[in-house]
Amino acid sequence: MKKLSILLVADVLFACQAEVPSEIPIAIIPLPQEISQQKGNYEIPANPMVYAQGEEAKRIIQLFLEATNTEANFTEDANAADWKIMISEESANKEGYQLDINADGVTLKADSHAGLFYGVQSALQLLPVNKPAQHLPLLSISDSPAFSWRGMHLDVARHFFPIEFIKKYLDMMAMYKMNRFHWHLTEDQGWRIEIKKYPLLTEKGAWREETLIGHYTDQPHQFDGQRHGGFYTQAEVKEIVAYAAQRYITVVPEIEMPGHATAALFAYPEFATDEGPDKVATLWGVFDDIFSPEEKTFVFLEDVLNEVMDLFPGEYIHIGGDEAPKVKWEQSQYTQELMKREGLADEFELQSWFIRRVEKIINARGKKLLGWDEILEGGLSPTATVMSWRGEAGGIEAAKRGNDVVMTPGFALYFDHYQGAPQFEPTAIGGLTTLADVYKYHPLPTEINAEEQARILGAQANVWTEYIPTTDQVEYMVFPRMLALSEVVWSGADKKDYADFQDRLAHHLPLLDAKDINYRLPEPVGLGVNAVQMESSFELVLSTILPNAEIRYTLDGTLPDQNSAVYSESLEIEIPMDASLKVMAIAISLDGRQSAPAIGNYTRQAPLPAVQMEDGAMAGGLTAQFFKQNFRTVSQIEEAEPVTEYKLSVPQIPVEVTGSVFGLNIQGIFIAREAGIYEFELNSDDGSLLKMGKREVINHDGLHGPSSKNGQIVLEQGNHLIQILYFDAGGGRGLKLRVKEPNGSWRELTEKDFN
Repeated sequence: MKKLSILLVADVLFACQAEVPSEIPIAIIPLPQEISQQKGNYEIPANPMVYAQGEEAKRIIQLFLEATNTEANFTEDANAADWKIMISEESANKEGYQLDINADGVTLKADSHAGLFYGVQSALQLLPVNKPAQHLPLLSISDSPAFSWRGMHLDVARHFFPIEFIKKYLDMMAMYKMNRFHWHLTEDQGWRIEIKKYPLLTEKGAWREETLIGHYTDQPHQFDGQRHGGFYTQAEVKEIVAYAAQRYITVVPEIEMPGHATAALFAYPEFATDEGPDKVATLWGVFDDIFSPEEKTFVFLEDVLNEVMDLFPGEYIHIGGDEAPKVKWEQSQYTQELMKREGLADEFELQSWFIRRVEKIINARGKKLLGWDEILEGGLSPTATVMSWRGEAGGIEAAKRGNDVVMTPGFALYFDHYQGAPQFEPTAIGGLTTLADVYKYHPLPTEINAEEQARILGAQANVWTEYIPTTDQVEYMVFPRMLALSEVVWSGADKKDYADFQDRLAHHLPLLDAKDINYRLPEPVGLGVNAVQMESSFELVLSTILPNAEIRYTLDGTLPDQNSAVYSESLEIEIPMDASLKVMAIAISLDGRQSAPAIGNYTRQAPLPAVQMEDGAMAGGLTAQFFKQNFRTVSQIEEAEPVTEYKLSVPQIPVEVTGSVFGLNIQGIFIAREAGIYEFELNSDDGSLLKMGKREVINHDGLHGPSSKNGQIVLEQGNHLIQILYFDAGGGRGLKLRVKEPNGSWRELTEKDFN
């Protein structure tokens, strides 16, 4: 893909060659599978002759016409048309399309109307923003999606958003070829869908007394004292479903059970396991309120789900199934007697029994049950589909069992996570998921074979709104990360190139402006997060993808502003030995908006001396001390008593270790084949720490899902003590270390790297 210099967007395809200067750049997101551009451009005729095969194809072509203020002459003769919009029945992928702009005119073919629609979306990105469309490039595109499930989620239960915004959200999904809208409609903090048979669900359950101010961890808790709520009538739901269908988006409703049901059980406490909650929840978090597994509860749930299924024609109904504490089931005499009667070993098997009862209700209507990966606990129906959010482990297990899977791991696809340094971002739930993190994600785990990978339907990003109270903030958290995800699920791993994506993204920012999207301005690139230097000075090269923006920077660790030094072509940075320097940079757009800051930490190190084997180093690979305790920080591991030891060839969780909640202290000798700067990438779920000798290289401590941190160190050639501390606190688990040698590329570690 070429470097790009102008933004293009719009709505149309045409004929008529004209002499115009230069080639029109192509900046389509998501990147098509195959695209070729020929020299020359075409002038858009004032009244093109259009052949559209059928009424739906005609509706789709009207999108072109409206966007370009063009009046078309429709013909029933394809041979007489400048534009040919038709069903080809030739492609293997029902969502694929073939777009050709050549000397004979423009032809868009697809095997379905969805394919025609996606061809239109690519064409919409070929015309200029905020100016009349006059020309199109000569090109040929053959395109189809890598995955069938290309999803965006929105939680409207924590904070309610009007249908006008839901439509805007759907418009942006359609523009980037996303096809599943996961609508999270019920929660502890609010019930958002009208159920005619149970009006109290919205009369009482749709409203909470007040909302938490600040973060849940801030103590003491403070509240705004303002009643918050709202719900969608069934007429409004039908309107949204129809609006989405016109954009080839399937709406997947989520009705939470058996947990996350405080609002429902406040409205109808007779279905609670105990006396029921005294109000709709005003705090965030997980609550003990849970549906009782009585027959009357299943009658209630069947009534609710039948009304829901009447409104949503799609094949999937999401029932949640996550974060359901079992304490009230444990204390319930009825529940305990039920478990004995049904031969259920524990409350996890009871939850599985509960889910299977609900699945029968859903299957009876010809639909499929979809749930978070907790529905695996206690056993899973072979027809249920799993959304893997606690990392990829649940999805891997489900695929191995033969169940369909949608990957939505928190470490890469939770758009409620911070996008940069928390002190410079709006309050978020936690975590860090950058634009690059989203882009590099691939939904097919290497731990499963090709047959099992075929069970991975695709991926989805989740937008939980505990700390996202406004539509502007939803947009800030979603854009431009959704554009990165669109390329993950449409273009596939083989087509991805982050530098090229950033080039194309630069041309989409004015489009987001034109669509009135409150996107996050990407920070400048070029700073090393935790970079090590050997020399006393180095050249710093910064850039920004913001069109015509300037970069301002500081070298004293303070936040730059419009009065800070202006970056021109490069910076020569001086660092004394054993000293550190924090560089911060922002980009300022033409309209004066400032990006988030980029932060680079640079340290000049003397090489770490190699050790002699007699200095206490062990030989024969790595030793892993195993601790069976529930740790919350890696510092606790070195103070604990190990249970046993294992021998390892590379840093990883020993294959003998099963289950969760444990710690490891891995030690050995790393062999540096040459002197220089080594960079390590430590991926873990939960906390981990890497030391070389006595130097801390990476600190990835704390409770978190699968994620990576990098660190650099200067090593002498020879042997070096290495130590990795790791703990798993439940949920998922994982530990992996990669290395980049001096002047080399990233590679996996092998047993040859350790003495």
